[in-house]
Amino acid sequence: MSFSNRLTRLARSGGLGAALIVALGALSGQAQTPEPQTGTAATTEQPSVPQTMTYSGPSLILVQPHPSQPEWTKICSGEGESLSCYTTRDFVSDEGQPIIALGLYDIKGQEKYKLARVLLPLGLLMQQGIRLAVDQHDPLEGKFSICLPNGCFAEALLGPKALEMLRDGGTLTVGVQNQIGREVAFVLPVTGIARALDGPAVDPQVLAEQQRRLQEELRKRAEEARAG
Repeated sequence: MSFSNRLTRLARSGGLGAALIVALGALSGQAQTPEPQTGTAATTEQPSVPQTMTYSGPSLILVQPHPSQPEWTKICSGEGESLSCYTTRDFVSDEGQPIIALGLYDIKGQEKYKLARVLLPLGLLMQQGIRLAVDQHDPLEGKFSICLPNGCFAEALLGPKALEMLRDGGTLTVGVQNQIGREVAFVLPVTGIARALDGPAVDPQVLAEQQRRLQEELRKRAEEARAG
């Protein structure tokens, strides 16, 4: 089964986090940022970003780590000069629905930089891009790169200063605009990310177990949805 078919299959089962694992693995080692698509992310049967907004400021959406991923996960592939690593975590809403995921990628030849890839829900104004802010620091600008049936990827380059703030930070805010042009801010906890970035890669067997638990949860949710 092709990469796109596998990802679409995961998307239809509601697996935003699972799709990140597959998609980021396929994109590993690619530091180039494609030109963003224009317009609004296409709507499908998948849930889009909430439309309820405040007019005095952004609507805050607090998320929590996916239950199947208790810690930030560092994944590496290859050996020697071909070694490539990324650190990732999936996040869910208060109702336990996958809503956003983040991956930080090594960039070949630029050890002091990381490429941040964020998987976001559908229904956002893509031309407005994204803004990443650690705690109360000034935000960094990013842009959308590609949309898939389950969500859209956005990317931002993190330099030494931004990475230092992220390592010491408590939250990362991902700011976007919804279909009516109102600001939406996803607030992700980033405590413990430094330990994963600086530590060893996860054992392949541990990673396989995480993916198995996630797939099992997605299967149960799909069955519950069909039964309901």
